[in-house]
Amino acid sequence: MDDADRALLAAAATGHLDDDERARLDALLARDGAAADELAELRAVLAELEPLRDPAAAWREDPPRVPEPPAPAAPVALPAPVALPAPADPADPVVQLPRQRRPARRTAALALAACLLLAVGGVGGALVRGALDGRGQPAVVTGPPGALGAVERVSTRTSAGVGATAAVTAHTWGTETFLDLTGLEPGRTYSVVVVDEAGRAVVAGTLIGTAGPVDCTMNAAVLRADASRVQVLDADGTAVVDADLPPVTA
Repeated sequence: MDDADRALLAAAATGHLDDDERARLDALLARDGAAADELAELRAVLAELEPLRDPAAAWREDPPRVPEPPAPAAPVALPAPVALPAPADPADPVVQLPRQRRPARRTAALALAACLLLAVGGVGGALVRGALDGRGQPAVVTGPPGALGAVERVSTRTSAGVGATAAVTAHTWGTETFLDLTGLEPGRTYSVVVVDEAGRAVVAGTLIGTAGPVDCTMNAAVLRADASRVQVLDADGTAVVDADLPPVTA
């Protein structure tokens, strides 16, 4: 199964499929026996989580609290009819209560299923983002270097004892980096930088080395068309990971 197949299973686990998606699901289950097992596991986890959440309350703002009205006073005899207050002046300002936001239930369900893919299917965050488009529909973004939203895997060079896999994604706001790192010195601080074509290093973020693997996603304010390299630097400024980015030609 590829990432689009797993995204389709996530949507199927929530019970929100259109006719075209349902046909694709049937074809996937027919050709891949493991898909049925993964779908059953996703549905089982969703069933366990369902009692713990209120689908409506989870996606709305709390309405403003209105004080309880005072207890009614004992009736008294009135000497004369009480005049009603004059109608409000149309020019008086009208106070409007904040509008409640209720995103579509399908979007909420797909977001939950994507989280389940991380825990159950072992799919990395970058792959989940690449497998769901802006409407929550299964999709795989592909294209040449610099294509917006496409995950570009790049080769790396590392110092002794360090392992790394790297990828980048172009956005209109900068370049997103995805790094899986091993062999970093526990407790030591490292910086992830994106180097532009002028040699200027822009920090995307920092991390602390651990004895286990480090999986991090960061973003630098460098457009992909201007980015030439991604590096992981130790506290002395020495590159322990170096990845050249292919030039953007389109």
